[in-house]
Amino acid sequence: MTGDSTSPGDASTTQATPQASAPRATEHDAALRWLDELAPATTPAAVVAQEVRDVATAVDRVQVAEEDLTAAVLPARRAGASWNHLALALGVSRQAARQRFAALEKFSTPVY
Repeated sequence: MTGDSTSPGDASTTQATPQASAPRATEHDAALRWLDELAPATTPAAVVAQEVRDVATAVDRVQVAEEDLTAAVLPARRAGASWNHLALALGVSRQAARQRFAALEKFSTPVY
């Protein structure tokens, strides 16, 4: 691009949700390609390109951590952990823990 500092994701306001992970990944890749195309001599935004990449990398790490957390909750519940126990580990209220993760139990196959 020749000095175009319009981000490819500006027109979209898609939020990153489990159902929107594929569009988010596509937007993420498009943003990284846009950063690669910035010309430092003509685009002031190129100065912060590495910092923006660092943010994108941190978002990826958060998404992986969220997936790990979600994957850990169901086995803990199956092992007998109460919502109170999980709330303490999560640093949230029992109600918040239950609201966030209770749907996992509805869609999982019980282990006997």
